[in-house]
Amino acid sequence: MFLSGQYLSSFIYCLLIIFQFPTLIITEQLLIQLSNLGLQFTPINEQAFFLLQTTTDSAMKCTQTCFSVALCRTFHFDPQSKLCRLYQGDIDSSGFIVHSNSTQSVVGSIQLREENFADHGRPCNYCSNSRHLTCMNSTCQCQIYTFYDGSVCRSQKLAGSNCSTNSHCRSDLNLTCLSYYQCELNLNFGNISSSTTTSSTSASSSTTTSSTSSSTTATQKPLNPCAAGADRWSTAGITIVNSTYVTLVNGLFIDPGDTLYFVDETANAVVWKLDKGSTVPVIIAGIKTVTGSTAGLLYNPQAVYVDSKQNMYVSDLMNHRIQKFINGSTVGITVAGITSTPGSQLNQLRGPRYLWVDPNEEYIYIAESDNHRVMRHRTNSTSGTDGVLIAGGNGQGNATTQLSYPYGIYYAPNISNYLYVTNVANSCVMKWAINATSGTFVAGVPGTPGSNATLLNTPVGIKIDTFMNMFVVDNRNHRVQMFCNNSQIGITVAGNGVAGNNSTQLSSPMGIAFDSSLNMYITDGGNQRIQKFLKL
Repeated sequence: MFLSGQYLSSFIYCLLIIFQFPTLIITEQLLIQLSNLGLQFTPINEQAFFLLQTTTDSAMKCTQTCFSVALCRTFHFDPQSKLCRLYQGDIDSSGFIVHSNSTQSVVGSIQLREENFADHGRPCNYCSNSRHLTCMNSTCQCQIYTFYDGSVCRSQKLAGSNCSTNSHCRSDLNLTCLSYYQCELNLNFGNISSSTTTSSTSASSSTTTSSTSSSTTATQKPLNPCAAGADRWSTAGITIVNSTYVTLVNGLFIDPGDTLYFVDETANAVVWKLDKGSTVPVIIAGIKTVTGSTAGLLYNPQAVYVDSKQNMYVSDLMNHRIQKFINGSTVGITVAGITSTPGSQLNQLRGPRYLWVDPNEEYIYIAESDNHRVMRHRTNSTSGTDGVLIAGGNGQGNATTQLSYPYGIYYAPNISNYLYVTNVANSCVMKWAINATSGTFVAGVPGTPGSNATLLNTPVGIKIDTFMNMFVVDNRNHRVQMFCNNSQIGITVAGNGVAGNNSTQLSSPMGIAFDSSLNMYITDGGNQRIQKFLKL
């Protein structure tokens, strides 16, 4: 996407003439790369990498603003809005270059050159005029939120990224490099169990006394459920919602406050909300047992997502649309698709199933089963607006360029650069890089349903944890499979593979979610209930 080796200037002297740069950086050579027009930068974590936003008249002035902020390494300028946004992350590790609605928008990045960091570790007088190094403990060191890799100062990493020392991880986000070489929250270990040893002593021939001392040894267990010795989940589920309220539960979502949202597909056609600590859910979208296509009704809803502003997105299957309910409203706004008008054009949907919203809450990703594709629409879009094809769209099939009735979807760019999709018709899971023309099979064998550890049968819901372990709801095997990072051998963590209604069984499960304590929730469709599996 970038113009190769495009110099804005070979020397700061030239930059000084063009941009009237401050003299504090006149000794450094800088290389800038600009993208083609019509693109924008989307960080994998807005909160972690965003520096500031200002208004300016040109890309050159936006570039100047970036140079004036020592932490800035990436910037995005939109001449239509005149917004200049600065980010601290390296362009190749902190986000994505995506198409913009503005045909003139441009992304710029400061390229890292070894000569800019040649004075690392030397006395502070060597870097007194440097924008890349700062004086710390009397020596030239990397700027905050970066680490020295032996050549340059790289951006520190987020949760789930590979690391070798703690300096590689964002300590301001309470991340540390764990023993399996991944940046994770600084809770290195979960449960601690204790064993007690007791010793006795006796003394004197005439009188016997005894004293007892005890010592406690803590056994620390890793958080990663795939690590040796780690605790997982109870095999017995707890029913938190039953047929008193729901008919056929499908997708579910848990917000950071552990509020549970879930879809009751048929015959109720509504979305429920269950507050943390409550046992009585309430309907927040749709009218119970009434289906329709007006703004206040749903028709076989499938999935729900709630953003940080309490806006709720619902995939409305039989109306072939995505409805957005703004902050508690019961009147939906169509943001993707055209009501009751299925089709395969970019402004249409046919059979929208599960959906996911990116961390910046700018885009909705939709698994569109009947068109065998994944579409992306803006969260502030309107009915009939064209979406962007992200995956599939080449007909149904088992090729790496195709999807086969996609259903579940998960996209968390702060964990992985890939979007994960379950294919119910060919019983496999694929991952796709954004804007790629083909994907990779990561679980199951395409076109081969089965029940052993390497096979799936109609996979539906999917989640990826911070350790890159993948959880797949294996619908017709009545179980939930955990695939450890880079493994295609599933481990059953819920259900026993046989349909049933006791606490250790599931019947045609659909959705999956985890709360802040890592308890696992499964919509148990055939049993008209939601099961909670406690994290041990």
